[in-house]
Amino acid sequence: MTEDEFNKLDENTMAYFLFASGTYLATRLDKEHYIKLYLVEDFYVETFHNLEDNSVRKINCFSDIDNLNPYLEQLNIHGFL
Repeated sequence: MTEDEFNKLDENTMAYFLFASGTYLATRLDKEHYIKLYLVEDFYVETFHNLEDNSVRKINCFSDIDNLNPYLEQLNIHGFL
């Protein structure tokens, strides 16, 4: 499945495909959400979950690796140096 095909799915089908075929990579926090990052084939998917009730508020797809920067900032590589 391509990123464009994924974006055309309804939210329930997106969630099913993501949890069945996606690979969980990381979680980060912002002021209102915790955001989970998944790899799906050759693109990434973020799910934005409300901090109060855990509901999914938004699903964002991207393939530009610059969008990974907020996750990379959280990595602790000291054990690998």
